Amino acid sequence: MVEKEFDLGKLLGEGNYAQVKLGKEKSTGHMWAVKIINKKKLEPGDEEMLALEVGVLSQVTHPNVVHLYKTYDTKYKMYLVLELVTGGELLERLMALGAYTEQDACDLFAKVMHAVEYLHDRGIAHRDLKPENLLLANPGDPASIKIADFGFAKVVGDLKKDANGAQLMMTSCGTPEYVAPEVLKNVGYGVSCDIWSMGIILYIMLCGFPPFYNESMPKLFDDIMKKPHEYPSPEWDPISDDAKDLLNQMMAKDPAQRCTANACIHGKWVHEPNELVPLEQSAAQLKKFMARRNLRKGIEAVEAISFMQHMVHDHQAAAE
Repeated sequence: MVEKEFDLGKLLGEGNYAQVKLGKEKSTGHMWAVKIINKKKLEPGDEEMLALEVGVLSQVTHPNVVHLYKTYDTKYKMYLVLELVTGGELLERLMALGAYTEQDACDLFAKVMHAVEYLHDRGIAHRDLKPENLLLANPGDPASIKIADFGFAKVVGDLKKDANGAQLMMTSCGTPEYVAPEVLKNVGYGVSCDIWSMGIILYIMLCGFPPFYNESMPKLFDDIMKKPHEYPSPEWDPISDDAKDLLNQMMAKDPAQRCTANACIHGKWVHEPNELVPLEQSAAQLKKFMARRNLRKGIEAVEAISFMQHMVHDHQAAAE
């Protein structure tokens, strides 16, 4: 039982069916985050997400992925002992730097993309990459950035395949601002949906706002599927052409034209020195974006997923 090995302390977070508490391992004194799932509160979909999360995390070991240390499964509760991350999220790190540079953004981006490449090489799609799921293990240490929250993750196995033999996922999931066009169209999709999401994140890192934004979800999804992204002035004026070239490859509407995680890592923008000009306009816009996002956190993810599923059905009907 978990209490025999860990002293459970203060509450770190709470959701619909789970709590996260600080856990001190009695034998070592090491601190962990213990996620306590109340199985009686789980819906059928919740059970599947939990199984996916545990299944994926038990397979991965990477310095930039949150580590699952131990699991305990009892009749009414499941305990996940996870790596403790206390440094806040990716965009908060950028904000703390003040007027950060293109190189600062590149350093953080490259760390995450190494982890994305690791996952994709093992046939794992995260499917919900967003700034809130990119966390620093230690405050002020960009090398400690971790991909977290694998509730939507999927190991690509015996799934539907496209004409080239690539395995496709069909479930509509993710977070609206970061979801790839092919996910909305319900034509099947692969791990490249994560590349799109990371392209959106990098775009925000460089200018302080997302490429697609609309308070109306139907209009937002229509823009994601059809509208080209732009590089408006003045925020994009100091950004290098190499950064824009990479973004164009990552945010190609057609996933077949999208670059891979490996190509991102070994491309010119990541490998060669970048501009050290302070991005003052971008930093100011990022503060506004974060404030607005925090106000909108009341929108439940489940509502967004439900809406995406309706969009998918409408898209199918229109195509028939």
